[in-house]
Amino acid sequence: MKMIIVTASFALFTSTAFAEDAKPAAKVVDVKAAKELLAKTDCNACHNARQTGVGPSYKAMSKKIGADEAKMTKAIEAVVKGFSGAATYEGAMMPQAMMPAHPAVKAEEIENLVRYMVQAGAK
Repeated sequence: MKMIIVTASFALFTSTAFAEDAKPAAKVVDVKAAKELLAKTDCNACHNARQTGVGPSYKAMSKKIGADEAKMTKAIEAVVKGFSGAATYEGAMMPQAMMPAHPAVKAEEIENLVRYMVQAGAK
């Protein structure tokens, strides 16, 4: 009887310990909604999948942001609120970088779109 209790306690302890160490799953992106938003907004005027133009490409965003949630949050905030000033991407300093604010777009839609761009850029 003691062996069963000890074994069950050990199993519970180890499964809890491993669960705490597990990385959080990536947030699911609604690809259809992201593409629809791209078609309705001005994003593609400055950003595209592979080549940097006025703004960084999806590939450059993916490389810079990756799975770093703090960087993801900062990027989403920049799209929602807008940004102007110095920025670095693809190793180049852009002294006059600018991202217009998008107050008419819901923050959740912008988050989905930025996550889509970062994930698409990783492919």
